[in-house]
Amino acid sequence: MNVKGKLIREARMKKDFSQEYLANVLGISQSQYSKLENGDVSFDIQKLGQLLDELELNPLEIIEFSEKQKLIINTNNSHNAIVNNSGEINSPLIQNDVEAIRKIVQEELSKKK
Repeated sequence: MNVKGKLIREARMKKDFSQEYLANVLGISQSQYSKLENGDVSFDIQKLGQLLDELELNPLEIIEFSEKQKLIINTNNSHNAIVNNSGEINSPLIQNDVEAIRKIVQEELSKKK
C-alpha cells in the first residue's frame, strides 16, 4: 500500500521516535523501515496498521489514493470533505470514516495472528 512517506517521517519526528525504534515495533530492519518511509517499497496492511497505531495517524491522511478512490471518498462523504488533486484533504475528516478504516485494518491484523 502506498503512503505519503513525508507525513510519516514528520509524525515520527514529532514523537521523537527513531527509525530504529519503529523498525523494531514493525519487526523489520532499520534499513527496510527507511525504504518504507522514503517510498522505495510499499507497506503491507499489517505493518501499516501497526505504524498508524504507534504514530497515532489518521489513515486517510497518509494513504495515497488513486483518482478513482478519491472520487469514491468524495461521493461517499456525506459531510463534504474535499480531496484535492494532490490527495490532500481540505476539511476535517469525519471520525466515522477514520474508525471504519481502523476497523478494517484491525480485522486484517487479527486474520494474520
